[in-house]
Amino acid sequence: MTKTLYQKTVTIWNYLAGGTWTKETWYPTVITNARLVVSKGNNIMRSGLATADTARLHISDDISVPDKAYINPIAWQNHPDTYYTLVSNDHSFFTEGDSSTEDSTQSNFFEYMKSRYEHCYKISSVDRFEVIPHFEVFGK
Repeated sequence: MTKTLYQKTVTIWNYLAGGTWTKETWYPTVITNARLVVSKGNNIMRSGLATADTARLHISDDISVPDKAYINPIAWQNHPDTYYTLVSNDHSFFTEGDSSTEDSTQSNFFEYMKSRYEHCYKISSVDRFEVIPHFEVFGK
């Protein structure tokens, strides 16, 4: 992998639900030197599915620089301020750029972020590769 492909900054947002009376909480993680490929048209042509993923985010173990260390989704729930995670459900999304200063107390936070950022994607799947260690994160 060449560093010239890894020039984007992205923000991963992870959601942690509290108890019945607790408000939703979103935790940002800024990652520099990531690779973001936005190609919905190409993905639709290849897969034949109108619901194809829109974006593919590559987070390299050697090149990308997250402001927090990665931890698996189950362990992350106990340390949301210290780590980040990647999970494919309604509990994570990413934006292009550093969006970490946004007011995450907004109701319907993901929709709010989509209205403010051209590249804002709900994480639909996550793959881990070990030969060239990196994550591939797909978003819609």
